[in-house]
Amino acid sequence: MFNERILSKKFQQLNLLKGALVERSEESKEVIVEDIKETLEDLELILEDFQYISKE
Repeated sequence: MFNERILSKKFQQLNLLKGALVERSEESKEVIVEDIKETLEDLELILEDFQYISKE
């Protein structure tokens, strides 16, 4: 249950970042892209954890 809430929040964060990427100036887009990469890495770790839990 806890992991599902974290996963949901990460997807919400990713959606907000994607929206910001469209709205922001070119200078700040690099920062947003880095935040998107970090969020995707977090999502990957969470999903790997789900896979580990489901195997047990």
